[in-house]
Amino acid sequence: MEKIIFQKDTLSDITSSKSPLRIELSEKLFSYLSEVMNDIHDTTFSERFWTLLLRSHVNAVISRKPLLEQKEHNRKPDLYPVNGYSFPGRKQKIKQTVIRTAKWALSILNERTLFQTVKNNESLLLGFPTSEALNREELGVALPYFQPFFCTPGNKSKRQKVNDLAGDTEDIFLKNVIKELPKILVEHFRNLYNRIPVSEPKKKTFHIHLPGTVLTEYLVAKYLEKGAKLIWYQHGSEYGEFTNDYAHYFEHKLSDRFRTWGWKIREYDEPWTAYRLEAFREEYTGYNKEAAYKVLICYPDLNNKRREEHKLLSHQLFSELDDEKYPKILSRPRRSNKLHSHASELSFIRDERVEVSSGLRPMMKEMSECELVLQVNVPCTNFLECLFVDHPTVGILRNDQPTDIVKPYYEFFQKEGVLHTDMKSLVEHLNRINIREWWDELMHREEYRNYKQTFARSPE
Repeated sequence: MEKIIFQKDTLSDITSSKSPLRIELSEKLFSYLSEVMNDIHDTTFSERFWTLLLRSHVNAVISRKPLLEQKEHNRKPDLYPVNGYSFPGRKQKIKQTVIRTAKWALSILNERTLFQTVKNNESLLLGFPTSEALNREELGVALPYFQPFFCTPGNKSKRQKVNDLAGDTEDIFLKNVIKELPKILVEHFRNLYNRIPVSEPKKKTFHIHLPGTVLTEYLVAKYLEKGAKLIWYQHGSEYGEFTNDYAHYFEHKLSDRFRTWGWKIREYDEPWTAYRLEAFREEYTGYNKEAAYKVLICYPDLNNKRREEHKLLSHQLFSELDDEKYPKILSRPRRSNKLHSHASELSFIRDERVEVSSGLRPMMKEMSECELVLQVNVPCTNFLECLFVDHPTVGILRNDQPTDIVKPYYEFFQKEGVLHTDMKSLVEHLNRINIREWWDELMHREEYRNYKQTFARSPE
């Protein structure tokens, strides 16, 4: 089998969430757009305030920078920012509208409770998974979920001001960045801002795992502007492993403290509990461990940039993997929602041994049915989830800018056959080992335990 190494060009690709170029441009856009937004709304809010609200918009315009710097576009503005390499199509926008409308209908009674909870409590939680570890540590009171609904067009005069500012801008990219500002930041800004009451902001601390809806983003921004504190928590993998991780940069930049899953790199980083992994373990341990399959293959999001590459990778895997040792395989697509099957994402798989999952069943259940999990791309959250519960896993390492703290662990995992830089090496390892014996020996290694404490920490 030909040895093919799949590289990730994260450094020079500005659309990559791991590119220093993306961080550099984001800094410039947050600064520039903060002035633009104050001009549009006749306000004097801080850059921190606007950065919280502009995150999704800045992500979207950088992702499609090649498109926005070619020529001036005159699209009808979207209600919300939509990330992607191209403009969202009609079908995509209708789908998102349906999802948001359903969430609004399910949470319609929570708006008043949300504001009352903020008023009556000083330590407030946003977007945390339910876990016993979180309950034991008593961080604060969880905010109820509320998805706002917009039934009016909002203040249309603000859009004219946007267009006037864009017309005065010579740079084509910046002109489009202004014109692409979504309605929630322009027409609906004042309504969203004014509907949020403020009570003793200097006494409040917001603990964010995931920021939630646009209304809670506005709520946090308004309270921070008036003196509240913000502690942000790591909510997935790759933090601490990539030198230029955009999520870490952004969340650390805005926080008074950033709590990690065990590591410390920047000034405000604080090693803490991996709440998402704790919640994962609690559900995983509830399933019977009956290995109906030898391997579960976890695919990343297969966008247009990755699809052909992963077809080739899959062909290499299935053509060389020992039929007798691995007679039953489950392949799992990455899901983008819980509404419909995502099996079509892996329609290129033709091997008779392979069953393609819908992606809708809990990851924990499908893991419990498989002896080993193969990660098509590492770093990834499920790699850490596997190690957290000591479930055998292997993967292809794709990190061209590892941090100093993770480098020795990568070297250890490559030496022990957990991580590989190409599919040829990974398949040869699987064909050679007895999974259980190999993994039992690995778990007793000091380096394995140290990695878990650094990147997948449990409460002490």
